[in-house]
Amino acid sequence: MVTLKDEINSNRGNYDICILLSHLGMDDDMIIASEFEEIDIIIGGHFHILMEEPEIISGTVIFTSGSLGENLGMLNVEVKDNRVQLIEGANIDVTMSEPCEDIIDIVKKNKKKQ
Repeated sequence: MVTLKDEINSNRGNYDICILLSHLGMDDDMIIASEFEEIDIIIGGHFHILMEEPEIISGTVIFTSGSLGENLGMLNVEVKDNRVQLIEGANIDVTMSEPCEDIIDIVKKNKKKQ
């Protein structure tokens, strides 16, 4: 938590909203949301939870979109008075979507770089 606090403090004033991409798990994400009022949105992973709708903890929006790239998470927010207000959140099942060859090529190229 010290590293997170240091990162927030060192970047204070350099952003409009603070979004944390987390792979700590829902329990830790909820703790972070309750302890760090500076964080507006937490997009979580690790537990592979497919949330029906976002949860708001101490003003912080928390949302997860399952696992294995089967869903695309969508958050619609509005920034008002320097705070994020949730308009809606949804997960879109992409397993039945047509593959995009351009995206597949990009993924293949990036895998080769690893």
